[in-house]
Amino acid sequence: MSRYLSESKALFLHIPRTGGSWIERAFLRWGIGQVKRYDVADRYRPRKHTLLGYYRNQSLIDVEFVFSFVRHPVSYYESVWRWLTSAMDVRKKDFGNDKRPWSPNTEAYKWYRPKFTDWVELMLEHQPGWVTRLFELYIGPEKGEFCCYVGRMESLLDDFCEVMSLLGYDKQVDKNKGERIHYTNSVRCAVVPRVIWPEDLRQQVERTERLIIRRFYSEETMTDRFYAGLALSENQCVWGCSKRMQAMNEKLRQRD
Repeated sequence: MSRYLSESKALFLHIPRTGGSWIERAFLRWGIGQVKRYDVADRYRPRKHTLLGYYRNQSLIDVEFVFSFVRHPVSYYESVWRWLTSAMDVRKKDFGNDKRPWSPNTEAYKWYRPKFTDWVELMLEHQPGWVTRLFELYIGPEKGEFCCYVGRMESLLDDFCEVMSLLGYDKQVDKNKGERIHYTNSVRCAVVPRVIWPEDLRQQVERTERLIIRRFYSEETMTDRFYAGLALSENQCVWGCSKRMQAMNEKLRQRD
């Protein structure tokens, strides 16, 4: 679920399959603020992975900071397919209804095939650049970001602790205990065998998703925390809270 941290006026946007369930448990484990669940769905709005634009104006009055997490597209393809495969009967009920609100998983379900490579080929044919477009719905396009901070699932604990520190929760978050927080969805998908990528198919995915890979997983961005992390720009945050962004960037610089 997308979550609102009232004490810091921060909103977490949950992109599916990027560690969001772990983050929700971390909020509860460490008692971070008064965490409220936003559920503003109607027929056209997803209940769990709500987009920023779907929130009603009155829900956004006290939001000063927005953050989210992404995942490498190759790993994302694997995770979504294994998640769909792990309980397809449930997925049919979830996504096989024309009256269901839009979901970030709708297209993945539409082209689902029991064989991983068949599904990927169909996604490449009908939805090229699917992961890039999906992530941009949540975080915004490059140089037009909606989010003030974007972390990576591959460094989930480190990035989560960093953004919590920036928001003032240093004393509540114990990084040493973070590994003990359970990954609920990983257990569910454990019954599905790991996929084996044909090299040519992997390369096709990397080509079609090159924008998001360059943006968050290139050699430059993997070593530059200011690009991949805070605001991606001090003045682009949709809330216009540039002073707060500048203060957070300065905090990071002092830490280094």
